[in-house]
Amino acid sequence: MQADDAQIGRFIPLASGATSSVRRSRTITSNCSATDGPTNNRKSDREPAQWLPPAQSVHYAYGVDWQRIADTYGLTVAVADTATVGEILAGW
Repeated sequence: MQADDAQIGRFIPLASGATSSVRRSRTITSNCSATDGPTNNRKSDREPAQWLPPAQSVHYAYGVDWQRIADTYGLTVAVADTATVGEILAGW
């Protein structure tokens, strides 16, 4: 991977319906992760109910981080996303 290929993605996207609190998370580095460009582009503004990382081996870590960010910042998130993350965490 070249430096140009790296991008910063957000666990909970700024365009999310998670309330205006997610917009404040723009400056919260815990909502960010380094990823490759193609994966970040495929994720776009999708939440866990619509998108999970391509490698199933990282689904648990992704779910833990996603839930931690939502809980820490008191974000209201879609029921479908909470259910998806719950299923991931329960499966481990």
